Amino acid sequence: MNDPLRKALREADWEALLPGLLAYAASRLRRVGWASGRDVEPSKLSVEQVVNMAVEACLDGSRSWNPDAVDFPGFLRGVIRSLTSSEKKSAVRSKTHAQADFERLVPLATSPEEDAVEEEGRQAIVAMVEAAVGDDPDLRALYGAIVDGATKREELAAALGWSAERVTAARIKLQRRLVRQSPEQFASTLDKRRRTS
Repeated sequence: MNDPLRKALREADWEALLPGLLAYAASRLRRVGWASGRDVEPSKLSVEQVVNMAVEACLDGSRSWNPDAVDFPGFLRGVIRSLTSSEKKSAVRSKTHAQADFERLVPLATSPEEDAVEEEGRQAIVAMVEAAVGDDPDLRALYGAIVDGATKREELAAALGWSAERVTAARIKLQRRLVRQSPEQFASTLDKRRRTS
């Protein structure tokens, strides 16, 4: 642990600092969906546990603080933000992998009619995406890379030779075009992106 962090932890006015940290942790749990009811399963962490984990991360040396960049309360809020995001990603990953394993072990039977309906839906979505891409060269390149299997921002940037910011800008542009074209189909995706960013 660096000396400024050790000193800040020792000299902090915890009675004044703690209520703000608890409120921020509660806000973060709401934002990631656990405390707002958007997530079916509640967080396995309480607000107090999140704050304790943040302080423990400082004590065990896994977090370092640059006092010139951010004040001590801001640093602790950043640690809380990082912890809640990591916990949420871990929870989502565990659910996703468990579902994929289940479907691999117990394949879900589908009828030919269901397969035909799914295929029609896929074709309709592809047609909407291609219409939204239009003549835009960046969106055409982005769409081609996605079709080739690149889905994450880093993968897309590497495949296209673009910066991560350019990939993000193109993805947002495509998303907005899709929402304009078919709001009932795509607006919820944009809302989710806004809530999680």
